[in-house]
Amino acid sequence: MNDLELPETLRLRINESHDKFLSSTKNSFILYLPTVVFRKKHNPAFALACRLSNHYQLPLIVLVVVLDDAHMPGPSTVSSVVMTSRRLSFVLEALKDATREWEKHGAG
Repeated sequence: MNDLELPETLRLRINESHDKFLSSTKNSFILYLPTVVFRKKHNPAFALACRLSNHYQLPLIVLVVVLDDAHMPGPSTVSSVVMTSRRLSFVLEALKDATREWEKHGAG
């Protein structure tokens, strides 16, 4: 990853480096999985994904997963509601705007 000349803010976001896998890029792509921050602006993880995509000349794919209560961690005896219809609506509206921004930036 040293050949990417990453700024320190992006270098700190990398937990593992898989340079050996990036050497064979035939039929490959960069996958970005947003989990908390959907905004493109001030998002170091998305910036890193874009940097990798541009550097290795690979398509950038964004995969968003919206989990329901059944997929949230915790004991099955907990009766708290994690995903309400209001929260789901909020998340989907945020994703509607975010996907437009990601697409304008070249991600699919």
